[in-house]
Amino acid sequence: MASRLYIDESGDHRSSHEMDIGKRYLGVVGVCFHQESGEKFRKDLEDFKREHLDYDEDDPPILHREDIVSRSGPFHVLRDEERRIKFDCGLLELIRKSDFYTIAVVIDKLQHGKKSYRHLVHPYHYCLHAMIERYCGRLNLSGAVGDMMAESRGGVEDAALKRAYEEVWQTGTSYCDHKKCQKTLTSKKLKLKPKGANIAGLQLADIVAHPLTRDVLQA
Repeated sequence: MASRLYIDESGDHRSSHEMDIGKRYLGVVGVCFHQESGEKFRKDLEDFKREHLDYDEDDPPILHREDIVSRSGPFHVLRDEERRIKFDCGLLELIRKSDFYTIAVVIDKLQHGKKSYRHLVHPYHYCLHAMIERYCGRLNLSGAVGDMMAESRGGVEDAALKRAYEEVWQTGTSYCDHKKCQKTLTSKKLKLKPKGANIAGLQLADIVAHPLTRDVLQA
């Protein structure tokens, strides 16, 4: 059965700060759906939006954690406390009942930058390697295949991320050889989509990236 892993990040991958958790740590989080469960989640997510937000079929609202927290854009309706409580409870219930699994990779950028033996200097790319290893490992154990999709972040960054992914697909990593990568990954290219594309899996990854990163740090 084909799967897709949707990826988003929590934290800043560019700078580091000893005391600021959001700048010191980077979390890259993936949520994985099998094809059937992914189709069901897409439908359930749109039904959820119709119930709790002002919904325009031609311009549906896109779940984005920062906008939800600040109650801005299409989430201004959550300034009404009763609607906010119903929205929060409904979102938690939607996540609880949906069939997916997560992979979370969190890196301490301050310490990462001091490890000269690591050839992967870019923290996001380092996390991507670790995520691919775990994703391919799980797919291989279950005899499944899948691909990966991340949110587009801009021309230069997108091109670098695609190259990092293709390098793993072609040569593998220290913990996942290229044969396993090519056996389990159905595409040698990483799929990238903008936030406004209304991709259900990317929206879920956006919602859970921050709390899962904090959960890893507290473990």
